Amino acid sequence: MIYGEHALIRTADPDDAHAFQSLYDPDVPRSSLLSRTREPMFPTREEIRELFKRKEDASTFYVVEDKEGRIRGFSALRTSQEQRDTAFLSEIILLFIDAEDYNSPIATEVFEWLKHAAFGKQRLNKLIAHTIDTEPALTAWLESVGFESNGIQREVLFTGGQWHNMQTFSLFNPDLSLVSAMNNPAEE
Repeated sequence: MIYGEHALIRTADPDDAHAFQSLYDPDVPRSSLLSRTREPMFPTREEIRELFKRKEDASTFYVVEDKEGRIRGFSALRTSQEQRDTAFLSEIILLFIDAEDYNSPIATEVFEWLKHAAFGKQRLNKLIAHTIDTEPALTAWLESVGFESNGIQREVLFTGGQWHNMQTFSLFNPDLSLVSAMNNPAEE
């Protein structure tokens, strides 16, 4: 468990399946909850429980609780073995039940912990993130913490009778800029 000033971060367990399932809303799709083929998924509670039982998975989900013990959201670094071995990148997942939490100190604490896990412990080069046009709070938050847009894919997802666009973001390991500056000193 990670005890912060505003939040507690712990590994998700099967009993958290109910709270996680509440994030699946067919009217408001979330990019992090789409399948790898960018299709909406609606897993059963039992399927989510099974996911949370696998602790050795590289994409372990973490529960974000406030100081009163209420679940505020979930976070993860989703990394395939290939991404870890060759590209040194991971997808950051930060799902809050209430979109207002993206503007809270809880979001800042969770992001600092995820960033340290990615760039410090795992020594990754880059974090990526995706948003759908139904996630304006997440998009604004990503931009506020330094993610840069890599572009928008138009009409990627059709659900609820309409097409949705997906935006991709990236954040490079800040230590890489120091390495790059040392290898390519500016001419004087």
